[in-house]
This record gives sequence, C-alpha cells and structure tokens, in this order.
Amino acid sequence: MNQKDQLNQPDLLFVISEFSFLITHRLNLIKHLSNDFPEIVIATNLKGVSNKDIKSLNLPRGIRFVDYYVHRSAIGITNNLSSLFRLFKILHSLKPIRLFLVSSKPIVMGGICSLFLPIKKTYYNISGLGYLFISEELKAKIVKNILILIYRLIFLKKGSKIIFQNKDDLNYFVDSKVVKESKAELLEGNGVDTDLFIRKKRPRTITFLFASRLLIDKGIDHYLVAARSLSDLEVKFKVAGRYDKDNPNCLSQEDMDKMKLDSSVEYLGEVDYEEMPELFNSSDVFVLPSYREGLPKVALEAACSEMPLILSDVNGCRDCLVNGETGYLVRIKSWEDIRDKMLYFLKNKDQISVMGKKSREYVKSNFSEKVLFKKYDLLFKK
Repeated sequence: MNQKDQLNQPDLLFVISEFSFLITHRLNLIKHLSNDFPEIVIATNLKGVSNKDIKSLNLPRGIRFVDYYVHRSAIGITNNLSSLFRLFKILHSLKPIRLFLVSSKPIVMGGICSLFLPIKKTYYNISGLGYLFISEELKAKIVKNILILIYRLIFLKKGSKIIFQNKDDLNYFVDSKVVKESKAELLEGNGVDTDLFIRKKRPRTITFLFASRLLIDKGIDHYLVAARSLSDLEVKFKVAGRYDKDNPNCLSQEDMDKMKLDSSVEYLGEVDYEEMPELFNSSDVFVLPSYREGLPKVALEAACSEMPLILSDVNGCRDCLVNGETGYLVRIKSWEDIRDKMLYFLKNKDQISVMGKKSREYVKSNFSEKVLFKKYDLLFKK
C-alpha cells in the first residue's frame, strides 16, 4: 500500500520496522520535525493498515508512507537479501536527502544501501542492544559479531551520526571502537507526552503492573515468581503485553498457560496504546526487571503517570529513575529483590504517592517531548 505513487524528494526518510512501534515511539517526534522538513517519508510495514488508520493520525501535510516489510529472521539469507533489495529500490527511487534508521534490522539494511547512494546524512538510532547482546548461545554470539562488523563498516561513511539512548551503550560502542566518539550522540529517547500521561486516580488495592512484551529478557518470569510469593497479601498484580511466540526469547507456552490460570495475576493481553494512560491510572507501581534496555519508554510513561518504578540495575533502566527517590533498582534476575521492593511499598503505602510525584517531575525535567525535541532540532542542524 502506497499513499502516493509519485513523491517529491524527501528531506527526511525514516525506516521503522513496524507501524505499531512508529505510533508508540516516533509519531509525535516526526510531526514535530515536519516543521523544519516539509517532505518526510516513513517506510514501514503497512500490512493490515488502512487509509482510515493513517488518516486518524492527523499527520501534517507532506508526511507520506511507503510499504516496507523487514523480515524478522536474523540469519535467513534469502529473506534478508530480499529485504535489502526492496529497501535499496525504495531509497534509489526516492533519493532522500537524510536517512533515519531505527533499530538493528533497518540500521543494517539501510546502512548497507547508503554506502551506494548519494545520501547527505544518515542517522542510526540504536534503540537497544537486545537479545543478541544478552544471550550466551553460540548462534547469538556469532550473529552479534557479524552485526558488529557490519556496524563498523557502515558507520564509517561520511555524514553518519549514531544515536544512543543511554550512556552505557554509547560508551560500549566507543570503547569497542565500533563508533568514533565524534559521531556518537546521546539522545534519551523520543520524548514523553506529559499531557497524555497524567495521574487522575489510584486503585483501592495496591496494584503492581508489568507492561512489556512477554520475553524472558524483560524479566517476566521473575516478576511472576515475586507476585506469587506475595499472593496471600491484600495486593493485585497485573501483566499487560504481547505474547510474541516467534521471538526465540519468548515466555514458554507452558508458562503462558500457567499465568492465564494463575488467580494471583491478572493477564490483560496486549493493551492498545490509547488505553495505556487508563492502565497506569488503575495501577500504583510499575515493575520491569529487564536484562537490558535502550531506554524503556513504557517505564518513563508510567513514571510520568506518578508511578514509582522497580527496574533492574542494567543499561537503560538505571537512567529512568533516581534510586531511592523515584523508585528502586533491583539486582538482575533476582525475584527476591523484586519481592522485597514490592513489600516496601506494601508496608509504606504513603511513599507510593510521594515517590510517584517525584517520578513525574524527573520525567518532565529530563525526558519530556519539550526537552527531547529541542535536542533533535540541534542534532539535525549539525
């Protein structure tokens, strides 16, 4: 599906794997950038997306879509070559002045294409290092090393800027000589809409919320164990997120079935983005014991909704809170530590509101759209 067969040369072209990710993480930023870049094209997967869906976004004039599907297979040669050639065809046809690539697959595909095209500026957004940088499996390590080699190659091109969402990832890439320090930029996410995420009420019973994809490296299994250990108390535990069975790191079907039958945990399924403010308002404390993150926007949105955070002490997560003031960091893979921090809030209920208010102020000062949009404006002027 194409909105328009003939497009003017884009000032800026985004490559984003999924339409849903665009809506939740990039849409407001792109709308803002349209003030300076009148012609913006977004290449993303439009399968199942109707013209009505696109019209509902209320996009400024000049923002257009082209259909581009990135195959999820990490090592499937045929599928990856197909994705690469389709993207090259799009970029060769549209000839964007600036190219903005989000997450590893578009970065690799778009980066290789840019080596053979006269693109003035290429921006690589490292939104998180994910499964390949966590897993101890041999196959994952091999793919990771190949990925780093490709990164080194494509980042050499003149006019490249590599954007990181947290200092730890930036330092890792610079110290490993994958990126020159002069090309590295720190931009903490894409900005949180502080007018959308507002605390309006609190539930009668203290409620903990886990909201993310149901992946092992998001810490869902440790959250569930901690919740079950406290099920005899007056407390509620919620889980919201997509069951991504095609992801090799997904929660097992057996554990998924067990969670659905578990009376101590309420599984809500995948919650639409428009319903997230209400979900936060029906919860008190947000928990994400992830193994590694770029910068978890859902945690920042929860914090903006005056929720204290319980997050793992790992890359990305530790940037989202002030330990002991707006929430708590816990040891990675420690359900006991998660349980202890939950118990703290159960025994000190007044601190939920106190830390929650500080949590919102921290987001407004450091991660709001007002703050981040200014940083992006400066980036594009360099």
